[in-house]
Amino acid sequence: PNAIAKVLADLAPYRLPTFLVNDGSGPNCEAQLAVLANTYSDWLNVIHRPQNGGKGAATMQGFAAAEAA
Repeated sequence: PNAIAKVLADLAPYRLPTFLVNDGSGPNCEAQLAVLANTYSDWLNVIHRPQNGGKGAATMQGFAAAEAA
């Protein structure tokens, strides 16, 4: 999450719609992502998957969310 926080801070000036998929991470990571989602709520969308489905499943869910937005 620290690396993610850095990337999001770097993206913040651009305020582009951004989708981040939590692919079944534990409660600690989920809590940290919730803080980031609140901090950047006007352009960041965090999607929580109940369990790890692999990189492909997370990527496809992120693409589907972006397409639906």
